[in-house]
Amino acid sequence: MSAEPSGLGQERLRSLTPLFLAALILWLRAPQGLMWFDSGELALAAATWGLAHPPGQPLYAALSALAYQLGGLSALNLLSALALVSLLASLRAIERRLHGPLSLGAELLGLIWICLYPVWDQGARVELYSLASALGAWSLYWSLRAQGAQGEASPPLYAGALLGACGATNAIFAIAFGLSLLWLLSPWRPRAFGLLALGTALGFGLPHLYMLWAVSASTGFVWGDFSSLEGALHYLSGADYRGTGHSAWSSASANLLEWVVWSFEVGAGLWCTLAALSFVSSLRARRWWALPLITLCGLFPLSYERYWPEVPDFTGYLLPIMGLSLLSLWRLEARLRSSARPRLMVALLLSALLLAPALSAPVYRASRASHELPTWLAARWLESLPRGSALLLRSDHWVFPLMFLQEAQGLRPDVLIFNVGFSRSAWYWRWLRARHPQLPRVEGAGAARLHELTREWSGPVYAEDLSLALSVSPRLELSASRPYAPPCPASWGVSVGCERPLPPPDATALRQIALSQRELSPISARVLAAHSLTLSLSYWSAGDAASALSLGYAALGEPLPQRAAEAQWWPAPPQLWAQGRALLIAEPALALAVLEVLSQPPQARAPSAKPSP
Repeated sequence: MSAEPSGLGQERLRSLTPLFLAALILWLRAPQGLMWFDSGELALAAATWGLAHPPGQPLYAALSALAYQLGGLSALNLLSALALVSLLASLRAIERRLHGPLSLGAELLGLIWICLYPVWDQGARVELYSLASALGAWSLYWSLRAQGAQGEASPPLYAGALLGACGATNAIFAIAFGLSLLWLLSPWRPRAFGLLALGTALGFGLPHLYMLWAVSASTGFVWGDFSSLEGALHYLSGADYRGTGHSAWSSASANLLEWVVWSFEVGAGLWCTLAALSFVSSLRARRWWALPLITLCGLFPLSYERYWPEVPDFTGYLLPIMGLSLLSLWRLEARLRSSARPRLMVALLLSALLLAPALSAPVYRASRASHELPTWLAARWLESLPRGSALLLRSDHWVFPLMFLQEAQGLRPDVLIFNVGFSRSAWYWRWLRARHPQLPRVEGAGAARLHELTREWSGPVYAEDLSLALSVSPRLELSASRPYAPPCPASWGVSVGCERPLPPPDATALRQIALSQRELSPISARVLAAHSLTLSLSYWSAGDAASALSLGYAALGEPLPQRAAEAQWWPAPPQLWAQGRALLIAEPALALAVLEVLSQPPQARAPSAKPSP
C-alpha cells in the first residue's frame, strides 16, 4: 500500500533535482548588490514602494517591493534567479507535454542552458525579463493543456491569467506570447476563447491595483504624474525617454551581426547555431507558433541606434528566444538518441556545448557575488561632496545608484541629486521639492529651468562631466550672488562655478576596484572606460596632466606607464576625446588609445591648436 506513494515521491524528487541544481547555480553566482542601467532604477522603486519607467511593470513592481522589504537587494536578485528557474521549469513542462519525459542528456542540456551568459546573467541582477519570460512560457504550457481538456475551464483560464500577468510585467513579451498562444491553440471553442479573455483581463488588471495605490498613496519614487489625464498620457507615451536613440531600424542588420559576433566571443555561438539549425530542420506546422516570439522579442532590442550586446537590458529581450533554443536542442538530443550510436552522439553534443565556453571569454566562470562597483562609485562621490551641494547628472550608471543610496539607505540626504533628463518633467520637480524644501522656485521650461536652478541654488553646484558644466556655467555670470568662474575638476566630476574645488579621487583605490570588478560584469569595462575619459578630460582641461593620466589609467584598471607619469600638459584637440566616447559608455581600447596619445612626448605628437571651451 505504501510502495506506490513512496515511488511517486521519489519520481517527483528526481524530476525536481535539475531545478534545485539550477537554483543553486544561480544563487552561488548572483550578486548581492546593484548592477548597471535599469537595475538601479528598479531597485529604487522597490525600496520605496514606488513605480519605475513606463508602462510601470506593476506586477514586478509589487513583487520586488515585497521582496526588498523581506531581504533588501539580495532578495531582489534572488527574485530574478527564482524567475529564471521558473522559466526553466516551464520549458521542461512544455517539452514533457509535447514529447514525454526528458532524458538525462536533456536534463544536462537544461543545466548548460542555465549557465549560458545570455541566459544566466538575466537571473543574476535586479531585472524583470526573467519573470515576464516565465509567465509567458507558463501560459503556453497551460494552452497546451487546454488542447486536451474537453469541457474543462481551468486550462484556458490559467493560460489567460498568466498571459495577463506577463502583460503586467512586460508588454512586448505579452504581445509576442499572446500571438504564439493564439497560433498554437487555434482552432478553439468559443467558450475557451471567452475563458482566455477573462483570465487575461484578471491577470493584467489585478496587478494594476498596486500601480493605483503607488500613484495615489506612496511617498516613494513614483515616475510620472497621474494627477491628470495629460500627465498619465505623458507617462504612458514614454515622453521622458526622448533622445535615447531608439527607433533606428536601419541599424537592425548591423546590430544583429554585432550580436552574432559577440555570442561567439562569449561562448554562446555554438549553442545558438545548433539550436537554429535544429529549429529550421524541424520547422513543421506545429513550430510556426514560435515565429511571433522570434520576430517581436528579437527585433525590438535591435532597433536601437547604438546597440551593446553585453548590456543586459538589451540581451534580456532575447530570453524567450533563448528558451526556444533549449526546446530546439532538446529535439536535437532526441534525434541523436535515436541514431546508430546514441550514447556517443549525445556525449559529443554535450561535450561540445560544455567546452565552447571554457575556450572563450571567462564570463561563464565569473561569479557576480562580489560585484559592487555601481554602489562603490556612487558612495565615494556622495561622501566627497560638501554639505548642501547640488549634483547634476545625466547617465543612468550615475543617476540611479546615487538615488538608491540616498533614498533607500539614507546616505547624504542633504545633497540634491538632479537627473537632467527629467528636467522638462513637472512631476520630477514636485518629487524633488518634497525632499528638498529649499529647492528654489524656478520658471521656464527645459534647459532654461535648469540654468535658473543652477543660478539660484544656495550651495555649491557640481556636474557629471565638463560638457554638462559648460552648458550651465556661462549663465552664472547673470547671478549677482554668484560671480562667474570657469568650471574646474572636483572629485569624480566638475565644479560648475569652481566655488568648492575638491581633491581628485584616490587613483590607487580606483585602480584596485576597477581591476577586481571589470571582469565580474561585461558592461563594467565600458562604464569604467567612460569614467576614464570623463575624469581625464576634466583634469586635462584644467592643465593637470598628472591627475588626468593617473585617474584615466586607474579607471581602466591599468598601471600608470612611466612615460605617462612624466608627461607634460599640451593642448589636445577636442576630437581626441570624442573618439573613444559613445553616448553613455565607451570603448575600453579606444579610451586607452586616447591616454596613450596624451602621454606621448612632444616630438611624437602632431601639432594641434589649443581647444576652446
